Order: sequence, then C-alpha cells, then structure tokens
Amino acid sequence: KEMNNPVAFMLFGLLLEESFANHGKPFELPTRDLMQIPGLTNATRLRAQLRKLAQCGLISITARSPRPMLIRVPLAL
Repeated sequence: KEMNNPVAFMLFGLLLEESFANHGKPFELPTRDLMQIPGLTNATRLRAQLRKLAQCGLISITARSPRPMLIRVPLAL
C-alpha cells in the first residue's frame, strides 16, 4: 500500500503464489513468467522491483551467481 505501485503489487502476488506452491520454502525466481508482466519487460526493471519489495521486508533475496536467485516470502509461512 505504501509503495503505491501496481507493478510491484502484481509481482508480489505472483511471488506469494509461488511461495505457497513451494510450501514456504525458498524458490528460484521464475524469470520467464515474471517478464510477461507489463512494466517488467527487462531484467533491470525486474531487479529494481524486487529490491523495492525486499527493502519493504516483503521478500528476502539470496543471490547465487551464476545460478538464479532464491526468493523467500516470509508472509507465506
């Protein structure tokens, strides 16, 4: 609500759904699916939105270069 950003809201909803599907365990970021959201057409915009969600405490990100990052949604527990 504080972010007032519809793209971040849709992104968080998808991440929350993915977290429920994985029973609250960390999961690899489904980049292909997320790039279909209007406003997230490139990786830079996606990473920026993920950083905003992480700064608000809604998700946690674990970098695993060169493998895809792991996402955890604490609210899904």
